[in-house]
Amino acid sequence: MLRIGAAGASLACLSVGAIGLVMRAMPAGISFQPSEAPLSLAEFVRPTNEHPAAALCFFAADSTLLIGYFAAFLGLYASSSGRAPRLAALGLASGILMAAADAVENTIYANYAFGALQGEPLVAPNTTMLYWVTGVKEASASAAFLAFALATPATGFLGGLASQLLLLTPLVGLLSLIYPALVHARGWVLCAPMPFLAIWLWRQARHAQPGVSS
Repeated sequence: MLRIGAAGASLACLSVGAIGLVMRAMPAGISFQPSEAPLSLAEFVRPTNEHPAAALCFFAADSTLLIGYFAAFLGLYASSSGRAPRLAALGLASGILMAAADAVENTIYANYAFGALQGEPLVAPNTTMLYWVTGVKEASASAAFLAFALATPATGFLGGLASQLLLLTPLVGLLSLIYPALVHARGWVLCAPMPFLAIWLWRQARHAQPGVSS
């Protein structure tokens, strides 16, 4: 499971790169996840209606990111369940809820983009549902990252750095309630620990193999 976690963290890094490329091609101010912050209806529907193909690329990459970070959670659970079983279980349960909410959110937005691409522009999104799903995703993300930050054994430089970076998600989530400008940073801080987790979990997996020296 440690190798699955390492592969997942690596996949998450690649997915973030793909998301960055999609967004770099978009005009300033475009957000394909407008439920992250309250917007007027006109601003809510504009990105999907004006850029449906790019929106589908975005959510394809975001869905791949979902798979990656969930696999990383499995690796974190494997590395921390012996040291702090209750915290590790809480982290994994919160991660499952986060991934489920993220999958629902992506599916709704992708369906809107498919409709716009076929000449049926979005006019009446279910904003209540979307705001609720996004809220569940953000809250469960904070819980998962906080639990794993506390449960993960901070062994070596990479382990210590990764466990500290895991704290960024709940910290930025709380601060964004006070400073709304930080809302759009919440997705990026989720990815900050991933490259370090990929290397650290891979090393943990190698050391766990019989006959492999540490």
